[in-house]
Order: sequence, then structure tokens, then C-alpha cells
Amino acid sequence: MENLDSFLNFLMATIVIPVFVVVYIGVLGWFINKVVGRWKQHDAQNKRSTSFWPKIEDRDTAISVIKDSALIIFGLGLFNGLLGVLASSSLDNVLLDSMFYFFIGLGIWKFSRVVAGVGLGIFIISIIYGFLNGDIVGVALILILSVVFINALRATNYYHQTK
Repeated sequence: MENLDSFLNFLMATIVIPVFVVVYIGVLGWFINKVVGRWKQHDAQNKRSTSFWPKIEDRDTAISVIKDSALIIFGLGLFNGLLGVLASSSLDNVLLDSMFYFFIGLGIWKFSRVVAGVGLGIFIISIIYGFLNGDIVGVALILILSVVFINALRATNYYHQTK
């Protein structure tokens, strides 16, 4: 029985988790590419081309950026939860982290600029905490997610200013 457990642990570590990570990063990359493509298309119509910084000058664009940002944050929570469960981490921390991103995404989906600001602040604090403890990986992903949080805050502010 002990050999079976060690074999299953080996299988999880060498095949299941890396395949899951590669598939998830591929799906997240595809989704971010679609979102950025939509933002680029809108910016091209306004004679301005930016990749991750859409020009928010009407309510439709603000709503689109809000919804896209919320979906990316939902995906981040799902990724953290699934990867934490697969890595056999402490389930309390994993579920707390996933629930945090779920509720931040839900608040942004409901156009809350307070939640967008709180989410950005807590995300920045978690990045600083990770750097101080040496637990940080994927600087490019951190930068992309920072831009997503900032865009959510920009879009929710614009949405409420034009209400």
C-alpha cells in the first residue's frame, strides 16, 4: 500500500500538476488575448491603439472592461483553488484565497468601485508580502493581473462618473 501511495504522489507531481498548469495557462492566455483583442478593436475605432490599457470614453467600453476584468479575476481564484488542492496545501488557506478572488470578482462584476479599489490594494499587499517571503513566481503574470485590477478600478470609476 505504501508503494501505491508513493506512486500516486509521483504521478501527481510529474504528470497531473504540470499538465494542469500548462492547460490552465493556455486557457488563461487565450482568454486574455481575446479580451485584449476586443480592447484593441475598440481603440482602433477611436484611432488609438493600446494593448492592455483600453481607452475608456463611453459606458459600453467601461462595462466591457469591467466584465472582462471580473472574469479574469474569477479565473485567478479558480486557478489558485485548483492548484492548491492538487498541491495538497492547507485547504483553509486555499479556500480563503479562492473565496477572496471570487468575492472581489463578484463585486467588480456588480460595478463596485470600492471593491475594485480594495481588491487592488489587497493584491498589491499580497505581492509585497510574497516578495518579502520569497514566495513569488511569475512576474509577467503579476504585472498583467495588476493591470487587470487597475483597469477594473478605472472602468468602475468611469461607469459611476457617467451615471
